[in-house]
Amino acid sequence: MKLVFPTWEPKGKNQIQEINQTAGEIKPASTPAENELRYRISPQQVVQLDAEHAVMITGSALVDQTGEVAGGHASSGIISAFWFKKDKDLWTFLDQQDEVTTAGKYGEPEETKVIRLDQTHFALAIESSDCFQGQCFTSLNLYQIGPTEIKPLFSKYIRLSEGNLESRDCEAAMNQPIGKTIERKIEEDHFSSHECYDIKGMWHIDGKGNQPGDLIIEFSGQKEHQVELNREDGATENDPVQITIQSTLNEIKQKQVLRYKNGQYHLVSGKNPNPNQ
Repeated sequence: MKLVFPTWEPKGKNQIQEINQTAGEIKPASTPAENELRYRISPQQVVQLDAEHAVMITGSALVDQTGEVAGGHASSGIISAFWFKKDKDLWTFLDQQDEVTTAGKYGEPEETKVIRLDQTHFALAIESSDCFQGQCFTSLNLYQIGPTEIKPLFSKYIRLSEGNLESRDCEAAMNQPIGKTIERKIEEDHFSSHECYDIKGMWHIDGKGNQPGDLIIEFSGQKEHQVELNREDGATENDPVQITIQSTLNEIKQKQVLRYKNGQYHLVSGKNPNPNQ
């Protein structure tokens, strides 16, 4: 860290660095300026790419003058990268990428991990999770780590997991027998048309070959399918409409395969069962 942030410390006030962004790169500000921003910067990953090159991944959170993170629920942190070259026995700074991506919530950066695509290439993996109004999800993004740049491996994130069990009363639907159609009544509201679901995805890449391995995602869980039969008005205009539905709870167990081609992963088989993919 101190090769690029000489005054940085892993804890305390020096974990916060003042950044002058007018230079077009993340670096310590030499003099106070109106556009000077303060970030709490932490190293997340250090990977040796080969015998002479390494990359450091950092996560940064914008902070106010008191050192508190300045961000709401929708505010992301910044993921950055710094490359180094070994010259004899010393590592020297080579290049940097100020913003690989933004990820996280409440101003905090998302955690990252580094995986192998094959025997010589690495990727940065970010799983982002959140909940809003009773709906929860986890999305996956992958980025290929190059000698001086990190590039996205997807044209769009992949939704790994999704569930809406807290957004409406799903207890009856999720406890009914798999594959059996049940007739029941529900009250009409802004959630009543939502089918209940709880889906989870697990992924892996076999990075032992000479070419980037396939991305395999295995999904499991349950998803309700509703058919509306009829509606009955309430006894008074203030009473909710009663909807009669047929509800079938289906088991989710399927696989999706994506293959590396021309610098990105592309779908070759399977379907993502998550409703908001």
